Amino acid sequence: MRSLSERPFLRHLVSGLSPFRVLARKSRAVRTVVVSVLFVLLAAVDLMTRPDLSFLAFYFLPVLLASWYLGPREGLLVSFASVSVFVVDDILAQRHYSHPAVPVWNRSVELAFFVFLSWLVGTLRTALEREVRSRTERLDHDLSVASEVQAALLPPRRRDGPTFSAAAECRQAFGVGGDAWDVVTLSGDAVSVTVADVSGKGIPAALLMAGFLGSLRGLLPANAGALDVLAAQLSERLRSASPEARFVTAFRQDRFPPDRRRRGARSRCAARRRRDGAVPRAEESLRRTGVDFPPCR
Repeated sequence: MRSLSERPFLRHLVSGLSPFRVLARKSRAVRTVVVSVLFVLLAAVDLMTRPDLSFLAFYFLPVLLASWYLGPREGLLVSFASVSVFVVDDILAQRHYSHPAVPVWNRSVELAFFVFLSWLVGTLRTALEREVRSRTERLDHDLSVASEVQAALLPPRRRDGPTFSAAAECRQAFGVGGDAWDVVTLSGDAVSVTVADVSGKGIPAALLMAGFLGSLRGLLPANAGALDVLAAQLSERLRSASPEARFVTAFRQDRFPPDRRRRGARSRCAARRRRDGAVPRAEESLRRTGVDFPPCR
């Protein structure tokens, strides 16, 4: 299917509707003034020109604007005002008809047409608002369910183990997002704590974070002591399942019982050092692996 940018006619049509988009963002008082000024100017030009020139088509615009931006009642008011201008024009021009009922019939047909146009626009506006409201409600419901599912993927706010006690709370800015933390019990009563963040926000970041947590929990028990291997395997999985512009920044620390040593970020950073002793920059590690365990200074 061709995009809008590939359709010159539609692109020009949408750009031509920009004044109406500007009017939609204005207050009701401003829209009322715009419609009133437009109608007064049109009526003045109609009354000042020759009586044999018809301005019927030009009155569609104020009727449409009033019905769409102000409401059906205002649309009917402009419709009656338009027909009133036609009556005044007939009186000023002193037109003579073959039968007294002819002008009444003409003005009645014009009024019926304007009323039908106002009703049609109002109905379309109501249907559009109902559809937008329905889609918004579905989106809010889906977002609420997604937020509950993502919260269920994270550990409980407080988690107690034989040798540790952990408490944390994660609040996403948009209901769902790419922030996460995890506490995993390893062999020998060791505990691994991970804090991670996905580039971007919203649902795409939440989906990538769910995949990252699942991969991390599956790979961590077998690679608890090998940071480079864990990062490489995580990167390979994320690279095959996510766009190139997305990446994950993660911090991990292992806590051991008091009789064993603790491995924190510094010991893992030493494993990431180059042979010449230099610490790779975060940007280089992101390009190389896609998962960055930030290097220590």
